[in-house]
Amino acid sequence: MRRLALALILAALAPAAPAHAEGRDREQRAVALINRAIHRVLARDAGCRIGGPTGRPAFTDGDPSTTLQSALGILRRPPTDAELAYLDAKRHIFAPGVQTMSRRGTRIVHSASGVEFTITTGTTLDSLRDRATYDRCQARIRTELLRLAIRARRDVRREALRTFDQVTRAERPPAESKVVDALFMDVRVAGGTGGTGGAFDPERFTTRGIWLSSQRREPISHHALGPRMEWRDAAGNVVRVVPGRG
Repeated sequence: MRRLALALILAALAPAAPAHAEGRDREQRAVALINRAIHRVLARDAGCRIGGPTGRPAFTDGDPSTTLQSALGILRRPPTDAELAYLDAKRHIFAPGVQTMSRRGTRIVHSASGVEFTITTGTTLDSLRDRATYDRCQARIRTELLRLAIRARRDVRREALRTFDQVTRAERPPAESKVVDALFMDVRVAGGTGGTGGAFDPERFTTRGIWLSSQRREPISHHALGPRMEWRDAAGNVVRVVPGRG
């Protein structure tokens, strides 16, 4: 799936997350710089904004696809009564392009720190803009990023440009849009604060351990599935490990 990267970069964008405080600080500053550039361009150029919510998608009772079950082991267990009732009971703001969300594809999990994650499977359009508009807007954002980065530390400037260019290449829309699998995630932390993200690319998550959303307008990081993520085969053997941030 390729989503338009015109809104905010909201996740761990590097394939291998730094394990020390200095690396985390550099990455956070770089993402903040990118978000500032995006905010400024979106405020000035209405043509670069992704449209608002397009209504309620269809809620289905189908099981998650094999692809999504392969991406997240929790989808291979049966849903609880609370998970089956989650979509109908909660008020949602739905991102443009979302086609379906599955009641049987909803799982509620908790991290060791007490953060609650509600993961839902569904489908979405893989592109909301044509390539020409995407290229024009990404070029404007990069120009703004270069201007803002003049006063940033050299390592932060380098990280911001590397990350932005990586996402721009990866998220360039296809020639024609199609309906693809997607993951959605609600996050709730102590005190009741949190946010909603998606659609996320299950292939990107499986291969690189990255939650990336181009739909949201707030800078939220999704480092939430614990300090270490593991993928296991049907026999329970670990087949891939994504290290945590330490």
